[in-house]
Amino acid sequence: HITLKADKVFNDEIKDYAQTYSKMKPKEAAAIFDSMTDNLSLVAKILNAMDAQSRGNILGKMDSATAAKVTKIMNPSQN
Repeated sequence: HITLKADKVFNDEIKDYAQTYSKMKPKEAAAIFDSMTDNLSLVAKILNAMDAQSRGNILGKMDSATAAKVTKIMNPSQN
């Protein structure tokens, strides 16, 4: 039960981050995500929790190499 509760708290935090970053200018959010290269799996989870429009706007402003790595993490079946 503890694991399920921890997962729910983590998922709620991801949703909160997604909402926060969605409200930022894409260029600003992209700059933050670009600096998080040590934790791209978290970036991918946050982006996955966003709507497609916000996700696309931010990915489009990110460094292309970082955006490509994050996209691969978001879509593991393509690895």
